[in-house]
Amino acid sequence: MSPKKSQNDFITPDLNLSEFCKGQMWPIHPPAFEEMYRRLCLESISGGLTKFAAELPEKSTEKDLYSLYGDTAVITIAGPLMKRESLALWFFGGTSYAYIQAAVKAALADDEVAALALRVDSPGGVVNGLEETVDLIFEARGQKPIVAYADGMMASAAYELGSAASEIVAGATAMVGSIGVLMVHEDWSVYNQKTGIDVTYLTAGKYKALGNPDEPLSDLARETFQAELDYLYTIFVETVARNRDVEVAAVLSDMADGRIFIGQQAADAGLVDHVGNFAMAYTRAANLVAGGKLNYLLQQGSLTMEKSKETQITLDLLKSEAPELVRQIEDEAIAVGHETGHAAGIIAERERVLEILGAEADPVQTLVAISDGTPADAAFKAFYEAEKAKRATGLAEMAAAAPEPAGTEEPQNNNPATETPENKRQSWRPASGPAL
Repeated sequence: MSPKKSQNDFITPDLNLSEFCKGQMWPIHPPAFEEMYRRLCLESISGGLTKFAAELPEKSTEKDLYSLYGDTAVITIAGPLMKRESLALWFFGGTSYAYIQAAVKAALADDEVAALALRVDSPGGVVNGLEETVDLIFEARGQKPIVAYADGMMASAAYELGSAASEIVAGATAMVGSIGVLMVHEDWSVYNQKTGIDVTYLTAGKYKALGNPDEPLSDLARETFQAELDYLYTIFVETVARNRDVEVAAVLSDMADGRIFIGQQAADAGLVDHVGNFAMAYTRAANLVAGGKLNYLLQQGSLTMEKSKETQITLDLLKSEAPELVRQIEDEAIAVGHETGHAAGIIAERERVLEILGAEADPVQTLVAISDGTPADAAFKAFYEAEKAKRATGLAEMAAAAPEPAGTEEPQNNNPATETPENKRQSWRPASGPAL
């Protein structure tokens, strides 16, 4: 399937390097930042950065916002994250928050897009622009399902972006987490002394030149910067807790200590929902679309059925009332098969989905079984056990609500030792009426 491309014209990247100004805070995986900073310094000294900047206007200003596979828009988020299209972003091959926002908005406005898939391979990036982008994704998932896929690395700021999606799928070896914020301070004072350089800062305001690189880091500067880092870290943690629908304490204890989690470790910690490949992420997005459409039809009463009966999903019902949904489920099975390259998988997946739909089970259970890849026979067993438990509960409730039989008395026998068959018969006779 050849993807549809959606393009947006971006202006030529500016030459701004403010992302690397002293005091900038980075929610990023530390080794990635160290490599970027080292490379930037070396290229600045050698003249490579200047040469790159001179050639920048000649580079293409067109950029694909997303690729449309079926009705799922795939947005690629790779490399370090920065606020806008800048010299540093192009130099390091990163992604801007401005681009991500434009891509999400375009996908939401595109009637051909039913779901979004964020394909993320990023160590994180700068703070500026992050929260606005995260909030946009979080709000967008209420309009169209969004699945994030950790395609190698989804760390720090990149993880916060991914956490705003409806679900997260991570590759078995994907690196996820590294939740935290860092800042670098360089002390050039000793070097200045050796070279005979004497730098003086003239300021108005107690904190104006705090933490400058030409003097050792003072206690006041350290306390001030640490307070800023802690504040941003708190926002980071609270946002992840909101996005993942967990308590802040759970994020602090299990997710946000700066560690990297790999594949299943990330799932065990609650950072991701599933471990698999991109085909799974694509399928999860399609399943969420199917579930959303079905729930909408049920809520709107578009599925016509007797109100006195419990709503049940059947294949015939879906074919008559929501044929587009049936086609989508079948297309999804085909897409999964094409992605994995197994023809047998296409047939097996289609048969599994159609069998489950034909079981006439509870709607929620049906959707869960389809989404989780539950085999048809296991799904039937689960449906049977659920119905059996439901009926048992109903019988128990009826028995509890039934009135006591009128005109009878509990048997009285204070001395079990003297109980005889005749006594038993006498004690269970009606309280009034002729003796037997």
